[in-house]
Amino acid sequence: MRAPPKNDFIRGALWWLPGCFVFWRQAFTSGFDQITGDDGDSRLAIYLHEHWVEVTRGHVSWTSPPFFHPVRGALGYTDTHLLNEVFYLPLRAAGLDKFLAFQWTIILLSLLGFVSMFVFLRRTLGLGGPTCAALATVFTFANNLYNTAGHVQLFAVYWLPVLLLLCRQAVIARDRKGRLAWGWSAGALLGLLFYSSYYIAWFATLAGLGFALVILTWRVATRGVKQVWTPLRHHIAATGAAAVGFGLAMIPFVITYLPAARLFPDRSYTEAMSYASWPSDIVNLGPSNYVWGSALRSTLSMNRLLFGEVWVALTPILMLTALASCVAIVVRRRTVAVGFAGEACVACGIVLACVIVLPMKFGTKSLWAIPYTFFPGAKALRAVDRFELIGCLFAVIIIGVAIRSLRERVDRFQPLRIEAIGLAVLLSLIVIEQFNVGDSSGIDRSKQLTALIAAPNPPEECRSFYVTDSAPNPALFYVSTIDAMLISQYFSIPTVNGYSGQFPPGYGFLDVNAVGYTDAVHEWAVTHGVSEGLCSYDRTTHQWTSP
Repeated sequence: MRAPPKNDFIRGALWWLPGCFVFWRQAFTSGFDQITGDDGDSRLAIYLHEHWVEVTRGHVSWTSPPFFHPVRGALGYTDTHLLNEVFYLPLRAAGLDKFLAFQWTIILLSLLGFVSMFVFLRRTLGLGGPTCAALATVFTFANNLYNTAGHVQLFAVYWLPVLLLLCRQAVIARDRKGRLAWGWSAGALLGLLFYSSYYIAWFATLAGLGFALVILTWRVATRGVKQVWTPLRHHIAATGAAAVGFGLAMIPFVITYLPAARLFPDRSYTEAMSYASWPSDIVNLGPSNYVWGSALRSTLSMNRLLFGEVWVALTPILMLTALASCVAIVVRRRTVAVGFAGEACVACGIVLACVIVLPMKFGTKSLWAIPYTFFPGAKALRAVDRFELIGCLFAVIIIGVAIRSLRERVDRFQPLRIEAIGLAVLLSLIVIEQFNVGDSSGIDRSKQLTALIAAPNPPEECRSFYVTDSAPNPALFYVSTIDAMLISQYFSIPTVNGYSGQFPPGYGFLDVNAVGYTDAVHEWAVTHGVSEGLCSYDRTTHQWTSP
């Protein structure tokens, strides 16, 4: 097998550029005035990214951002996005405003995911640069990720190839010190991923355990327990180091989320099933997919096609190619017998099938009952259909193994050889079917900055505040509430308003426009001892009202 060049990281970065400009085209073509996401969850993510800046400045407690005032530990109600601060903090230090820093954070995160996948495929399977680039493009700029851009925490999937690279290094390291260091790093990254984006970390862990179980079962069945145990002993130290790294990285997770978990009941199975996919959703790519959108609009029911939570399916050619590749390798047993790559392909295929089927609801029944009942942490999940977001990772690896198998069979591709032409066409189709013509950038940066600049300083007597809206056509409740959070952060003054994945017990004034809203705010303030110095801020007139 040809040894990969040492400049894989640079080559990967260059291959990333075309996909980057297409995927984030609204940001680039608007001069970064249109920011990825929406006025809801995405602006909450921007607030949380900025929260860590405030923590480094010593302005706030790291577990208690100042919303839902005076509740402590509100960070435990949602994702923390801590890992993204690797990019966000330097960008803010360089002078970028919070919206621009946020946009460049997720762009650079996509660079990390692309290059990591590119290098992993190059160094694990020895594939050519264009092939690795095509597969990395499919993973990084997938249609389902574009569809879920409003849920920015899901871009944490870009950390998974980094985790794979660390695990690979722990396995291939020649000395014990190297195995310990790489193993510890992999465990620590997984722990921090749990702290940053619970959904992605949990799904990845479940899939990873399933992968390991299939591999072990396969090897025990074909080689016997002794033949399996002997090589595993070589990795005990790295596994132990990974467990230590994971345990240490989970300390902030426990500090942040355990108190919050005590306040809220588990998500019900019925609630999880409301987000489960239907069998027809196996091809639900959303209405704006460039290749398949027209066909889907004429075949799928509109209530499913317009339900954005289930736009997470793998594109058809990608899914069929991956599953067919896995079946082909199983049929050609000689390929599987060659080594770990074939076994890994089979395991990835089984996991991919589970990723698709587990969160699917057949009438009133679903296999999701298995992880919900037996796997720790499953009851904290609501949008279980998001499991499919990690499916691209496994599909890409399967196809990569199949291409390696094909290359070994024909020794190497010659110019105009039919296999090479067919492969190029197939990969091109898989890349093209990821293209989505929808608009994923719904945050108007100029408008957001103007709203902050237009706000006068709060009166000196204000110790906290709540938001009001005098507009004839008031904004949606979460827009007003997140406005309050951003104003609060801008002026370093707590707000009793708040928006998150959970709400504190007794919190009864979510909707700014609801009848009795002001009375509910003051009742909260009296009950929690913060009525003194409580002001209001009108998001339309930009006027403060003193207590």
